Amino acid sequence: MDEHLITINENTQEVGINATSIEQLNLKMEKLYEKLDEIHMALFQMKGETINKNSFANIMLTNKEQEIFTSVYIQNGDLVDYKKLGRSLGYTEIDIEKIINSLIIKGIPVIKRYIEDNVFVTLDSEFRNLQAKENLIEIKESVLHDVRERI
Repeated sequence: MDEHLITINENTQEVGINATSIEQLNLKMEKLYEKLDEIHMALFQMKGETINKNSFANIMLTNKEQEIFTSVYIQNGDLVDYKKLGRSLGYTEIDIEKIINSLIIKGIPVIKRYIEDNVFVTLDSEFRNLQAKENLIEIKESVLHDVRERI
């Protein structure tokens, strides 16, 4: 019986060590994503390109993506962290991370910043201005209303 308990303790410790290692890898990956975002934006600016509004014509967002997009958009260019977004919209930080990554994959120019192990996001200012003027990304009225009530 003692041998069995010792084995369980060793396995528990190993699981804890693995969880810590995975967490550290996730943090490193997030930092790499941030650097890639910065490189992408720098290359975009070096080419002298501006945001092409036609590239957003076919982007369709799910309701969750619309909620997160709207929540980030109404911050008026200020950084907002995953925790605040999650609290205000009723999502976990992991949900927020997945949805933000989905927005980025779809081509929404989300800028990430890492401050003391917290992830903050905002929208590219040029894109934000175009969204305000030309409504590039369609957001349902019901989603807008719902987000404004929660934030």
